[in-house]
Amino acid sequence: MNGAELFAGLLVRAGVDTIFGLPGSTEASLLEAVRARSDLRYVLGLHEGAVVSMADGYARVTGRPGVVGLHTTVGTLNGASQIYNAYQDGSPVVVTAGHKDRTVLSESGFCAHPHLPEAVRPVTKWAHQTLSAAELGSDLWRALHTAMTAPAGPTYLAVPEDFLRAPVPDGAPEPPVANSALWAARGAVPDAACAAAAAELAAARWPVIVAGSAAGGCAAELRALADQLGAPLVGTDFSDLADLPFPTADERYLGLYGEDPAVLAGCDLVLAVGSRVFYPFSVARHPRLPDGARLVHIHPDPGQIGRRVPTEVGIAGDPAAALRAISRHLAEGAPGAAVPGAAVPGAAGRAARLAGLRAERKASLQREQAAAADVSRAARRLRSSATAAITSRCRPSGRRCSSRRRSSWWSWTTAATWPSRRRSRAMSGSVPIPGCIPAPGCRPSTTWRWPAATGRPESRWRSTAS
Repeated sequence: MNGAELFAGLLVRAGVDTIFGLPGSTEASLLEAVRARSDLRYVLGLHEGAVVSMADGYARVTGRPGVVGLHTTVGTLNGASQIYNAYQDGSPVVVTAGHKDRTVLSESGFCAHPHLPEAVRPVTKWAHQTLSAAELGSDLWRALHTAMTAPAGPTYLAVPEDFLRAPVPDGAPEPPVANSALWAARGAVPDAACAAAAAELAAARWPVIVAGSAAGGCAAELRALADQLGAPLVGTDFSDLADLPFPTADERYLGLYGEDPAVLAGCDLVLAVGSRVFYPFSVARHPRLPDGARLVHIHPDPGQIGRRVPTEVGIAGDPAAALRAISRHLAEGAPGAAVPGAAVPGAAGRAARLAGLRAERKASLQREQAAAADVSRAARRLRSSATAAITSRCRPSGRRCSSRRRSSWWSWTTAATWPSRRRSRAMSGSVPIPGCIPAPGCRPSTTWRWPAATGRPESRWRSTAS
């Protein structure tokens, strides 16, 4: 078994069924290994940014590592922008690159780079170049495992092509692929911290729930907690949203954080679930905690908690599990204790204001839709007027009309508009272009003529009066 066959087999054992890539000669042996398997497919793209984005999307949808193969130095650098995007969004993308043969690298030959992993190290969790054929399996496993363990993020592995071609030595370390079962296990949340968060929420006069990208898959828990608290629910700032964690059509959703100042007016506690606090887009657009408000922060990445803003309670772990635990503690402390989803005492007092905010948002959306419809109608009227004006010039008046390939209302212009064409006798005969509709009173000519000026067939509409 050579290195490429080991590479492909390890991916399948780790639950990967797709590789995205834009290969070159250094990946030839890997492509042969993939072709020989029926349980692993290769999806070809035509730009490195596109294939890295494909792997990113695959990882987000399937929950498995998104594997992408790039071509040595040039492919790596071409895909770096989307590796950065995956890094910012915490997406488990495993980027591999077939590097040049070690002989070429040692002589600084074509596409050689002495420190290729260093080029992407700032935007990856882990970046490495395989140093021996025996370590290829272990290196690939480490890339997969590091990408998938919390906090998730992209990893990078460059493999010289001679290691992919060469047989794997006997006695090479066996990667612990069975540990991939641990990827689905999210860390247990501390119950004491969840109880403290519930106490903060129960004591708040106007708590606001802010859902971020890392709260994806928690819509049911967010909905239940918002109802239990009688609290508004908003999304984090758009610059921090890689995924929508909550359906925007739900009546509980009141837009983005800071979009409607009325939502944050009087806020004395922010419950941030799966969002970074905060992630500014610019100096002017910089979300901040409302004056005097406290913060309860839930995030799977411990490094995001307490990073910039004073935090009353921080919970590092699975957001869904944390929300369920908080809801349970709230119910136990409310009248009719231990009733799942029982509303906290302050929820009833917030109901009227919350209903007003929801009604205003609904009215605002209706106004926006009406304005968009008005713009659409105006655009259609303008197009109709322009079409009529241009078409009126193509009439049975003895002049020839030209039908161009553009399938919009610009298709109709008179021969007088194109003086250079009018002077060319070679353009007097033509064939109609399919899909173009003649103006009233015009019929298509039936003769082919290749104009000397352009070297391509022209379409002409001849007036019936001519």
